[in-house]
Amino acid sequence: SLDGASWEAWHSGSADGVGDVSLYFNSSKDYKLSIANDDLGEIAGTSFSGKLTAEPAGMVGHLEARRSLPGNVDVKFTHENQVGDYDLSNAVETAEFTADVAGGQAAVKLAYANKAAEYEAAYSRAIRDGQADLKISLKNGDVGYNASYSQNVNGLADLLVGLDENGAYSALSASKHVAEGLDAHYEARARATLGSEGRPSVSHALKLSNKLGYAQLLHGLDEKPRLKLGYEFSVNA
Repeated sequence: SLDGASWEAWHSGSADGVGDVSLYFNSSKDYKLSIANDDLGEIAGTSFSGKLTAEPAGMVGHLEARRSLPGNVDVKFTHENQVGDYDLSNAVETAEFTADVAGGQAAVKLAYANKAAEYEAAYSRAIRDGQADLKISLKNGDVGYNASYSQNVNGLADLLVGLDENGAYSALSASKHVAEGLDAHYEARARATLGSEGRPSVSHALKLSNKLGYAQLLHGLDEKPRLKLGYEFSVNA
């Protein structure tokens, strides 16, 4: 049986002088209003962008500044408050430096969150027909890592396999045009915790969509099948 059917809808558009606007709401009475502007001007070679999000728990403001440094190094600075928390001392601030290295892209990120410093280093590079990514982080005194490889298989499906501090994981997704105005998308995910006797988690979802909305069937090993319905429309102002 299909217990717990739910629905969701969203409205998106753009307005001159304001930016991109989107509104999401669902059957659980959750909502999210977002206003994003990628061009807030430029000062001394530094470009600015911003985003404002409102939801039941409060608002989030995100300000971003970008510029290029000598040596083909790009830097990005961001400032963002926690949802519903408007004390500037509690905001999350990050500085990220990126550069092309040895045929790939390297990035170093320094962050100040929860009144503590965090560090992250990442490297990504194309290997054969796929993409390899490696990330190492230090947060709250804990070292984290994530190594993954993604590839499109014969133009039919996207495959992702990886290993992080929580175990091994994989994902498979495929899309197909079924009929005029009707598309199908399938996605499966699996995760296994290393050194644990517990069962691995496996979930999959099948989604049928057209220009008006979609119907999605979700199922997991320890879950009953669920049906989700969605409706979408866009208006440009």
